[in-house]
Amino acid sequence: MDELTGLFLTAAEEGDFAKLQQMYAINPELLMAQDRDGYTALHRAAYNDRIQICKWLLEKGADPEIRTCDGWTALHCAAFWANYEVVAILLRHGKIVPLHLAINSSSEDKHKQYLTVKYLLEAPGVEMNAVNGAGDSLLDLAKRTRSDILQLLK
Repeated sequence: MDELTGLFLTAAEEGDFAKLQQMYAINPELLMAQDRDGYTALHRAAYNDRIQICKWLLEKGADPEIRTCDGWTALHCAAFWANYEVVAILLRHGKIVPLHLAINSSSEDKHKQYLTVKYLLEAPGVEMNAVNGAGDSLLDLAKRTRSDILQLLK
């Protein structure tokens, strides 16, 4: 990864909107740049709950379906960290609904996690019978995590 790419990705992650815009004006191709793990500026903005930056990146043409080396889209990142406002934005632009990640989120903010799961459940095309790589269904995960989320699924 070259220095300019690193600075662009860091600006998205840290919420430095002015720097991000300035760098984009110099090189619009930075929009699709990825780090060694496959994370784009949109991924980094999504997991850091940078709402305005996510909106701007999408307006400029960032691809919400780009996957990291682990197969995560920006929506996966937002869902895992229970960034429900970013989830709502990304749902309008993407096709992947990562309910398993949202239910099993490591977020300490239980209200945000609940809202994230709620948003995802309302998304078109949700596959309620999907299982993750470990063979767990949505209900399996909810039973092991939180009763209020289990109630949402029923």
